[in-house]
Amino acid sequence: MSKNEPNNKEVQPLYPPYLPYPPYEEDEIDLYELWLILKKRAKLIISITLSAIILSTIIAFSLPPIYRAETTIVVSKNKIFDPLGALIIKKLFNKEIKSIIISTTPTTPTTPTQVIALNILKSYEIKKLVAQKLHTDIKLIQTSVKIERNRKEGGIKIVVENKNPETALHITKEYLNFFKQLINQKVNQEVQKNIEILTTKMNIKNKEIIQFVKKLNNNFIKIYVTDNPHLVVNNPVKPKKKLIITVSAVSALFFSIFLAFFLEWLEKVKERNSSKNN
Repeated sequence: MSKNEPNNKEVQPLYPPYLPYPPYEEDEIDLYELWLILKKRAKLIISITLSAIILSTIIAFSLPPIYRAETTIVVSKNKIFDPLGALIIKKLFNKEIKSIIISTTPTTPTTPTQVIALNILKSYEIKKLVAQKLHTDIKLIQTSVKIERNRKEGGIKIVVENKNPETALHITKEYLNFFKQLINQKVNQEVQKNIEILTTKMNIKNKEIIQFVKKLNNNFIKIYVTDNPHLVVNNPVKPKKKLIITVSAVSALFFSIFLAFFLEWLEKVKERNSSKNN
């Protein structure tokens, strides 16, 4: 090929040509179309919602009334008594043994005394004692009694719910009485440990000192009943009829709207498939 001969070959582009963009379809929600769907399925939505309201009303008024009784206690304790330190102060400085006892203050939820109290209140033992005293099934006590803790004030609340208001109040009182007995047993165990330290390890035979130590240790734990056992209200606390009906109505309304849109979508899919087959 000579230099003067024209080049008929076309210059090839370095990159293949880009395809044109597909037409842009706006994906917007047509509120009017949604309104037409709801209007079309209005009978379905209304029927489901009304049915739920009627059914929840029947259930709410057929449930037995539940009454609540409660009492609040605060378990407090002295500082753990140290027999050896007390005797040293007594003999060397001629001061009273009780001078090393810190004044009683309410415990916080993290103290061992609070944990002991909660364990007793939630134990199977106390429920069994209450059931035997009231001549009832222990399952009734287990399902009726709830132990709630006030973390700010350190108090413990005994809550009892029952169909009979008198039974609820009676269970609360007996529960409190047996709790005092059981926690006193725990205190006596601590007292016996201190007495054993005095008599065996420290070899002290003075009965007056031992009795004095025992007397101080008996004040190791104190129970304050801040609220005497009482009914919360004279009216039942359960069932909450208005709440049951309202929640049922709202839930049924949302479900029926969802069902309406689903049926509309299903109908369009069937029409699309039928048109393709034809």
